Amino acid sequence: MYTFFYNLKVIGASKDDFIRYMVLEERVNIAIRYFPVHLLAEFRALDHRYGECPVAEEQYFEHQIQLPIFGHLADEQIEHQIAAVRRGMGKLRR
Repeated sequence: MYTFFYNLKVIGASKDDFIRYMVLEERVNIAIRYFPVHLLAEFRALDHRYGECPVAEEQYFEHQIQLPIFGHLADEQIEHQIAAVRRGMGKLRR
């Protein structure tokens, strides 16, 4: 995964709007993999809950985006993802 952080204040559109654009317009899948550790099932079983780590939760839920990057991707595919991110941010910027 290639992780980057989306800044609503810079772009002006929500992270969900950006993800929707990437998937529907650019055909780039966004992976949702890494999660704040305290919200994983193993820790929730130990009574950890949403709200315990507000900074981690905000970063994950509001800013973090992961692009799938695999060893077998061609350079052109990776370049498409990079260009798609740039186009998406440019299109959504208000």
